[in-house]
Amino acid sequence: PAPEPEPPPPAKPEPQAALYELEDGEWEEMGMFDSDDLDDDKVLVLLARADGVISSHGTCFVWVGGEADEEEARELGAAFARAKELPAEMPLEIVISGQEPGLFWSYFVNG
Repeated sequence: PAPEPEPPPPAKPEPQAALYELEDGEWEEMGMFDSDDLDDDKVLVLLARADGVISSHGTCFVWVGGEADEEEARELGAAFARAKELPAEMPLEIVISGQEPGLFWSYFVNG
């Protein structure tokens, strides 16, 4: 009898979060991000998915570096939500450098 075919490899899980930076007016996704990408003079957006999909159950974290402006961060967060057509019910959470909640850090799987 022929050997049984090997089962297909398990599908790679969809990343649970993506980190974005505004570059030349465009939101660019930063691949393989880690905590070293959090630069104090920047405002970055961490888009956390729920169950691998973008939905109102996820969270949009707007990270504000220590040298960045919180009001500007709010405006950028709203602009990001519009650009990415996020659900209106998705929470937009401002996160200040040095005051990050545990949930924020839980998405930094690369360190």
